[in-house]
Amino acid sequence: MYIDEAIASYREKGITFKTEGPTPSLDGGRTIFFDGPEGELLQFVERGKDRKR
Repeated sequence: MYIDEAIASYREKGITFKTEGPTPSLDGGRTIFFDGPEGELLQFVERGKDRKR
């Protein structure tokens, strides 16, 4: 699942994110933060395409 699909799915469930959309990361990926069920900070991370595994 790509980050945009994950964000859309969570928004449908009522989850709100810290920003309107994902923020670019230094490696070309994207990240977005949201609060978990107990107030903990969680994030989705999409790795940059140039990043080696």
